[in-house]
Amino acid sequence: MRSRSHSTSIRDGFTLIEILMVLAIFGVLAAVTAPMFVRSMRGNRLRAGTRAIVSAGRYARSMALLKQVEMVLVMEIGEGRITIQPAVVRKPHEDEEEAESLEAENVAYLAEMGSGVLGEESEPAQVTATGEAELVRKLDGVVIDHVNLGGDQFLTEGTCKILYRNNGRCDPYEVQITDTFGERVTIEVDALSSAQTTRD
Repeated sequence: MRSRSHSTSIRDGFTLIEILMVLAIFGVLAAVTAPMFVRSMRGNRLRAGTRAIVSAGRYARSMALLKQVEMVLVMEIGEGRITIQPAVVRKPHEDEEEAESLEAENVAYLAEMGSGVLGEESEPAQVTATGEAELVRKLDGVVIDHVNLGGDQFLTEGTCKILYRNNGRCDPYEVQITDTFGERVTIEVDALSSAQTTRD
């Protein structure tokens, strides 16, 4: 008997049409997902900046309560830098020689500030940060646009200092941050460091 041999052709590689079809599919997928990826990156920077500011306020409050000292949250407007340091509150026109007895006076003065009992002729307190920073945070791709401390204290440049008293309270404030694409988030912080965010 004669055995028949069937020759089978083995294909190696892909045809040009198959390669072009795969490239076309990848192109369509890239075109669809790229805008979503860019929006996600924008949102991530704003979310990270928001979390950093809210966390810094809560950290300042926690340290003020735990150490029973006043803490100051320093925000550099126009930059993306936040610092937390121990604070000294000086009454207006206080002499430098009295600085050593200042800590005892601060307790009564801050209690007076917290209750809102300030004389009509009183000038605002001057808050200064002392010692080394306990926390320094640089926001990535986000700047602090303005800080609103209420009333006529709407700061759009310079440095803003927010005092956290040793009872864990602060004066309510509002911070607006902006990313490099012009997207904005407004963070409203109450006296106990609870925060609400609004995206513009």
